[in-house]
Amino acid sequence: MQEVQQVKFNGDLILTTEQLAEFYGTTSRRIQENFKRNKDKFIEGKHFYLVSNDLLKRFKDQYAKSGLVNEHVSSLYLWTKRGASRHSKMLGTDQAWDMFDELEEN
Repeated sequence: MQEVQQVKFNGDLILTTEQLAEFYGTTSRRIQENFKRNKDKFIEGKHFYLVSNDLLKRFKDQYAKSGLVNEHVSSLYLWTKRGASRHSKMLGTDQAWDMFDELEEN
């Protein structure tokens, strides 16, 4: 499995959409489209956080040097482990299935 930068938000380990896409061998656009098509299967605060305004500014400041966040974004989806697991079931890439298997084991 690939190593990803561990980032915590609101006590949860999270991944950005870009990290999730790289991890699952797909594109950010595909992650976004997958989410839009299946929005009813995701719960904010459980599967993802939508960060904007002052909270986004603080998040950007905290991770400015990491390259984790584009400085020009106006909102950001942060995916929890549960949200990442949901995406893995829906994406169907080899990496996503491998991750789903690993999540089931752990």
